[in-house]
Amino acid sequence: MSFAGQILNTYMEVTSVSFLYTQTITSLLISPLVISIVFGFISFILLPFTMIVFTTENISFSLKRVFLFWLYERKSVPNGFLVVCRIIAFLGLVTLSWSFNSNNQWFTDPIGNFAKWYAYNFEMDNFSHCSHSDKEKVAYINKDDIVIGLDNGNKIIFKTSTCLRK
Repeated sequence: MSFAGQILNTYMEVTSVSFLYTQTITSLLISPLVISIVFGFISFILLPFTMIVFTTENISFSLKRVFLFWLYERKSVPNGFLVVCRIIAFLGLVTLSWSFNSNNQWFTDPIGNFAKWYAYNFEMDNFSHCSHSDKEKVAYINKDDIVIGLDNGNKIIFKTSTCLRK
């Protein structure tokens, strides 16, 4: 949720406190990015361990054996092709995760634009006790501060302001 709030703050350029539903939806939409970041960090720890396990022993795990606390069964003849395929698959996943984490603007930009659209259309009010123009919508941060949204046709612009009574 905090990562989604930071993405909203970046794209909307205002605080995301008054857009809780938008923040929730954004957190669901960015879950592939969060999973990729977590996998990228875990892979630093798992990469050496995986290389050691895949090159020294040929261990066969199954869910049944794990749940019954049978740790592993050593096969008599290690299958070199299977070991190489596992190493290549793991390195491919790590490389894909790191490349996605380093360049993800193609993923976050549409989510940021959708979040702006959703916040403007579903979480902002046309009518308010604070003064604003007829084309602007208002969302409340607290009793004295508001977020004003303006849709000028091709871009939605947000700004913060103080609530001036009508």
